[in-house]
Amino acid sequence: MNEKGKVIDLDADVATVALKKNSACKACGLCLASKDAQIMILKARPLPQTKIGDEVFITIDKKIKSSAIFWLLGFPIIALVGTAIGARVLLGFSEDLSFLLSVCALILAFVAAWIVDKKAGWSKRPVAMIKDCK
Repeated sequence: MNEKGKVIDLDADVATVALKKNSACKACGLCLASKDAQIMILKARPLPQTKIGDEVFITIDKKIKSSAIFWLLGFPIIALVGTAIGARVLLGFSEDLSFLLSVCALILAFVAAWIVDKKAGWSKRPVAMIKDCK
């Protein structure tokens, strides 16, 4: 996905880019915009010549998007299903207890993902790359 935006803030290794939302925005979910907002804010890796106010073309980093999908969806689902199957089949617990344990595992998986994000700083990392400045 290549989109045109404007650099509104710039740190040494992260540019904050404002983009207008379009029809593809519903499927992505990587920006810091509400559902009703017409402008979205995205963190991107800048080029050396990038300055505040530049109009830029950005592209989404697919590795970061895949990683986010795994940690926010895959890991908790694996914890939920794995605990339910393990408690019911391997340990022979009742369905009610297996369900309760799997819900606890789901909550713990989300808490673990949140803690890892706070330690690793994934939510503050750029999710896109600036390809061209004008």
